[in-house]
Order: sequence, then structure tokens, then C-alpha cells
Amino acid sequence: MYLPVWMETWWFALLCLGAFAAMWYLVYYNPGAQTYWERLPTRKQYLLKHPDCQRGEDIACCHCGSIVKLDLGLLQYWDWRRQMMCRNCKNLLWREQDQ
Repeated sequence: MYLPVWMETWWFALLCLGAFAAMWYLVYYNPGAQTYWERLPTRKQYLLKHPDCQRGEDIACCHCGSIVKLDLGLLQYWDWRRQMMCRNCKNLLWREQDQ
């Protein structure tokens, strides 16, 4: 029985779609990075653990005392999972989540 070309290749298209979905999940969401991000304290937890780091409106690094921080996305610049890093000593301080 003769089948049209599009019917013979539907399984290949489905396989490609599944591979694309798996790659998107692993690259964009990245469950390993999500777990790593969740281990960081929140801003509130960081301040409870290091109350001496509160300096007026600024929050200082508990390692070096610097108040200059980098606001980084977890995987990309525009990622909604944010992590604060000390610009001086490069230690991760706390995590935040964009709304």
C-alpha cells in the first residue's frame, strides 16, 4: 500500500518535536541549576543569619564586607531566578525571584 510522504515521516517529526522539548527543558529550566539555586538562602534568611551585614539600605557581603553586588540571572541575564553575588570576592550571597 502506498502512503503519501507526509504520512511516512510523521514519526520522524514527532521524534524531532520530542527531542526539541527535552532539550528546551534541560537547557532553559535546567533542574540541576534549579536545585543549586534553591540551596541559596533568600534575602530574608541571609539577613537573619548575618544581621551585622545590614548597613542602612545596603546589605554587605558576609565574607569581605563589600556592599557592591552583581544581580545575576541563574542561566541567562533575563532569567527570573536571580542570585546576588559579591562583586569584590565573587561569593554568592542570596537568591531572589522576579515577579
